[in-house]
Formats: sequence, structure tokens, C-alpha cells
Amino acid sequence: MKKAHQGIDGIEIAVELDGQDAQINLPKQSIKSPEGFEYGSIEAKDGKAKIKLCLPHYFRSNNINPVTQKELRRVGEVLSDIEKHFHSHIGKIGYCRLTNIECNITLELFGECMPHYAMDLVNRAYSETTNMLFVRAARKCKQQKEASSLSISKKNYYILKLYNKTIEQKNRRNFEIEENLLRFEIVMIGRTVKKLFGEACTLRDVLKAQNLIKVMKEYKRIFIEDVIQEHVKPCLDNITRVLFESLTQTDSPTKTLANYREIVVDEEVFRRALKRWYGFRGMPDNSRQTIRALRKYDLPRDVLKAIKSFREACG
Repeated sequence: MKKAHQGIDGIEIAVELDGQDAQINLPKQSIKSPEGFEYGSIEAKDGKAKIKLCLPHYFRSNNINPVTQKELRRVGEVLSDIEKHFHSHIGKIGYCRLTNIECNITLELFGECMPHYAMDLVNRAYSETTNMLFVRAARKCKQQKEASSLSISKKNYYILKLYNKTIEQKNRRNFEIEENLLRFEIVMIGRTVKKLFGEACTLRDVLKAQNLIKVMKEYKRIFIEDVIQEHVKPCLDNITRVLFESLTQTDSPTKTLANYREIVVDEEVFRRALKRWYGFRGMPDNSRQTIRALRKYDLPRDVLKAIKSFREACG
């Protein structure tokens, strides 16, 4: 896990209450860290309690960055603080069930890539699911739309969330924040949680450093095996094939672009198709020169580099 940037954000826990505690009905109560940061809530009803946490807020006023491996040495403080709050409102915390746990990487995108370009690629890569894509007015023209967030569910395993963290933070607070921040989040649920923590566990199990490191390693596995290998790479291969076939039929890069501009998720994908086409025609590879000439059409750039930067950030 050396040099890994993924970390823990939200955690939701369900607690079964016993004895007199099961009679308690508690409206949602916020819980604050000793530094005064509101980092979660506790509520109880019908013999069940719910604990919701935003772990970074225990340490700081925002969750722009998740709680990474370096900060887990202090996770014992969080455990003690939650136990104190729970005892003062309800009673002793027994066995519980981890409902979901969020792990993410948030990076500033460099070069020409914008967050909505990356969302477009991932949205197209998950073609077998019904995805939730939220859009907003584009910067250049209000009548054009660009993605602000994307949610993809792999039933009973995880929910993949991509969103423009810069916009989200600017909407919530009035302070300076880096531009082009993209959050790539995996919310682990169902069978994934069961694999990591079992059917039932204690709060101490959930907030144990080595178990949270297991969550971070699972993020890396899902990102590489599911997102990249199973979805993104086949998607790019298929787009390259479609563009190549169009080039052989139209014998024109501009006509192919007119027909398939929407699926050109990165100019590099079109360049790969062009390179294959030039080889097919027995001509010198002029793909780079052709791409430079087509940049007047404002093709997405550096998207594949952005996805690669998230892969490398997994450690």
C-alpha cells in the first residue's frame, strides 16, 4: 500500500439494541470531535440504532481528501469518541452490521482533461447497466450540458461514484479550492462488506486500522479488475474498432468524426484507429498529424492519462 492515495470517507453502521436500550427512540443527534468538527450522527428507533460517519471530518473541517493509511494511527481516538457519544445517548454498543463503507481517491486533473470527460468514458464503459448521470450547464454555452456526477451500481457489491469535487465543495462552502478535482469513489455494500467484515462485527472491528487497510486494498482490486480490465479497456478497444471500420468505409477522417464524434472519448482513441487505418491502406503513419489537424473540433484530450493517474494512485 506504499504511496497509495485511496482512503476512507463515509461509514454507515446498523446496531441491534437489546434490553431497555431497545425501547429508546432517539431523533438524529450530531456527533462532534474534540476539535469541534461535526463528523457523524446517531439515531435510534424500533430497537435499532444507526451510526453515520464522515471519517475525514473527525480530523478536519472538510472531506476534500479521505482518511488515508497515514492517518489510521489515530483511528482509535475515533472509536473512543463514538463509544462515548453512543453511551451518553443510548447505551453500550454490541454487535453491529456494517451497511456500507466509502473509499475514494480525489485528484486534480492536469492537461486538457476535464472531470466530465472522465465521467463520459466510464459511463460508456459500463454499457450493461442503467447509470445515473447528472448534468449541468456547460461553461461555454448554457444550452449545452456536461456531466457533474455519475453513479453506477453493481448490484449487491458496490456503487461506483464519480463527481466533480470542486463544484460540490464550492456549492457547500465559500473558500478557495483547486479546480478540476475529480473524485473516484467506490461505496462497498452487500457481499463486498460481508467478505471484508462478515455478517456481524463490533464497532472496534470496523474502526480497526488493519481492517480499513483491507477496504483500501479492495478499492484497488475493484478499480483494476472491474473498472479498468473488465470495462474501460474493452470499451476503448470497441470504440477503436468502430472508428477503424468507419474509416475503411468513408475513407475520410472528417466524415468518420462527423458520424462518431460522440464516442471519441479521447483523441488518443481516434489516433489509434487512424494508425490502424493507415497501415491497412499501406500508407505511412500520419495519425499524429491528422489528429493535430482535427483539434479544431475540440476533441477530449488527456482522458486516458487521467484514468492512468488514478490507477497509479492506488499504489
